[in-house]
Amino acid sequence: MKNISSITAHVYRQQEAKLTKEDTATECLVRLHVNNEHLTSLLASPEQPDDLMRGHMATEHNYVVNDQDTITIEVDKQGIDVHLTTDSAVVKQSRRNIVVSSCGACHQHNLSALVNDLPIVDQSCTTTTIDAIVESLYSMREHQHGFLQTGGMHAAGLFFEEPVPLLVREDIGRHNAVDKVIGALHLQRPLAPIALVISGRCGWDIVAKAARTNIPVIASFGAASSLAVEAARASNITLVSFVSGDKAVIMGPLHGRFSGTIEKGNDSGFKQG
Repeated sequence: MKNISSITAHVYRQQEAKLTKEDTATECLVRLHVNNEHLTSLLASPEQPDDLMRGHMATEHNYVVNDQDTITIEVDKQGIDVHLTTDSAVVKQSRRNIVVSSCGACHQHNLSALVNDLPIVDQSCTTTTIDAIVESLYSMREHQHGFLQTGGMHAAGLFFEEPVPLLVREDIGRHNAVDKVIGALHLQRPLAPIALVISGRCGWDIVAKAARTNIPVIASFGAASSLAVEAARASNITLVSFVSGDKAVIMGPLHGRFSGTIEKGNDSGFKQG
């Protein structure tokens, strides 16, 4: 099963509807299991389901899949089953419903707990500039092959100090894309990323995933929600949001996080929140 499917559709142009083949983003059911117990079901892109499992366990259940664990994948007409087998104790909450979008708050009934219960990020990145992080957000577009073909996939990337290249994953769901890139990190690179860069907006759920994996900066083309800002400030995360050209809106801590000086009223285009 691939991330891109071909469908027959009419393309309308200049008052003419022509029947042709079009690429579309594949959406399928991915069922996650831990030690043969159903954990959750996600609507996601079908590729890299092992990364999705690793990332989901890290960002939602505070568990890092290790070398002693095994992940097996089964594919059928109904979707994909991903099985994690581990001897470790995993604290998990099973969700019977299908997660079609963000469900990071499915078990919460207290708004303040969404902010106050998140861990505090203890990283700083004093040798990194805001410009470098913004540039990585734009360079991520070079890796968005699914989006270029279909216009229907989100991307998430992890930015590191040079010369480590940007790590990118795509998915039809922006939360899945974040989980996949974090899952790929745990498999491929024993490094601490400086920033999570995302192609869409930044909501509370994205901040929560970054906080749980100790990522100090989130950069996004879209704007940040009010709860995302509140959670970021409480978790010591810096949001570089609404990036456009050389401008961005920055919310959260700045002191000791970036190299260089950011002065109020300068002409760099960056605004401190």
